[in-house]
Amino acid sequence: MARPYTERAPPITSSRLATVTLDPKMCPLCGKSNQCAMEAELGIEACWCTSTPIEPTALQAVPESSQDKACLCPACAVRAHPPWVDGPAKANLSGR
Repeated sequence: MARPYTERAPPITSSRLATVTLDPKMCPLCGKSNQCAMEAELGIEACWCTSTPIEPTALQAVPESSQDKACLCPACAVRAHPPWVDGPAKANLSGR
């Protein structure tokens, strides 16, 4: 029998992510290379982000401690992200 969602691993929270060391070459959401041309000193015109639409919920999912310090990777940037439990994009569970 499948376990209900509430028995799964706890959701990622900003306090849990705060313990991770920030690397400006790594995506703050998944930890993989963000492929940032600016970090590679190639210039903004060479970066994938200048020609890729960024999913708004991806930006909202970036922990405050990582904002303006590390770029998203291409995969996380185009994928919708659920709201954080205690992060910047809190869910409106009331539906109002």
